[in-house]
Parts: sequence; structure tokens; C-alpha cells
Amino acid sequence: RKTMFNVVDAIEKKPALFSKTKFPLAFVSCAEAGWPDVPGGKFVDEKLAPEWLKRYLAAKRAVEARLNESSKIRACMMRPSLIWDWTKYDV
Repeated sequence: RKTMFNVVDAIEKKPALFSKTKFPLAFVSCAEAGWPDVPGGKFVDEKLAPEWLKRYLAAKRAVEARLNESSKIRACMMRPSLIWDWTKYDV
């Protein structure tokens, strides 16, 4: 969270000398950040997710919100998901 907030602050302080376009920025979030927006997701988020995951998701959501609030950044949020099973330990 802190690193991305610093990146956003640096971009917003950068003078736009010749361009009025927004600065493009891609952010790799996580699919789980969108849980509150899907059926049953809020329940999983609040009742089933372990505490470490709640903190992780809070950080991802805070960065997404900060990027969406910026008037100088054209953000692209990618939300990949981790696919895991007991037979694949190299993830």
C-alpha cells in the first residue's frame, strides 16, 4: 500500500508540461478484492477469510480506491486469481 501511494503521489506532483492526458498506470490487484461485488462475496470476506487475508485485501482495495480517486492517473486494475491445489506445490 505505501509503495503504491508513493507512486501515486509522485505522479500527481509531476508537472504536466505539454500534455493534458492522464498518466497510464497498471496495478496488479487480486480477484478477491472484488468479493464484495459478487453474490456471497461479502459473507466470505467477513466471515470466512483469515485475518491475514483481510489485511491483504484491505491494502489492495485501498490502492484501487486511491487510483480511482486520482484526476491525473488513468488506472488499469488487473485482478488475477491464484489457482492452487494439493498436488501443485510450486505456486
